[in-house]
Amino acid sequence: MFPSVFVGHGSPTVILEKDRYHNDLVSFARSIEKPSYIISVSAHWERNLPLLVSEAEQPPQIFDFYGFPEEMYRVKWAPKGSPDLAKRVISEFSKHNIVVKGSRSWGIDHGTWIPLSIMYPGADIPTIQISIPRHADTQTLMKMGEILRVFREDNILVFGSGNVVHNFEYIRSLRPETKHNTPFDWAVTFDEWIEENSEVRENMLEYRKKAPYVERAVATTEHFNPYLVVLGTMHGKDSVQKITDVFHWESIAMRSIAVTS
Repeated sequence: MFPSVFVGHGSPTVILEKDRYHNDLVSFARSIEKPSYIISVSAHWERNLPLLVSEAEQPPQIFDFYGFPEEMYRVKWAPKGSPDLAKRVISEFSKHNIVVKGSRSWGIDHGTWIPLSIMYPGADIPTIQISIPRHADTQTLMKMGEILRVFREDNILVFGSGNVVHNFEYIRSLRPETKHNTPFDWAVTFDEWIEENSEVRENMLEYRKKAPYVERAVATTEHFNPYLVVLGTMHGKDSVQKITDVFHWESIAMRSIAVTS
């Protein structure tokens, strides 16, 4: 069974920085077989229902960020899409009575291409995206993962991208020299609770009631939601493997994990 992966993507500038986070992603990608396809669920494609699945043969690379160094906009990572895989994904969701349709209105946003350009710089793996339903509850998000689990049997990487802790309000400064400041105690406490409970489905379904400091750590849910989708792909004796657990700035957790058999 192929692993499924969640990656904390943080600031787009991570693609320019050869730090521990970068090295941990590269090491993990090299430690597993190369996937045949990638199905990505990015925090940056949050939409109302119906669920959307990108079906373009050549989805555009989207630079959905502003005010960054010019060299950021020269980075190219534009794999082919897969209309056939999109049809399979649409079919699976339809079987479970989830309203879903194909879309050509989106491409590969930075939540997807930033971390994947580190892991698979050749951009030679066909990649599609699935939208995150706005206002989805935890049951719905984990159900999405359950539905996507079947693709793990076909050497397909189910990939989520967001951040476990994501709150810019508390960051004192986004200057490069403050990137590795000591994280806030509350952010570390929440991040550690997630690590300890990621294999406990009942706790993750109720994380907003049970996790400490959740209102600060997950002030808005769009960056956390892909984590739940990836956890939903767990089955049987699967376990959660840590890829990296670094923080950037004081309240951006870059925790990245793999669900492995």
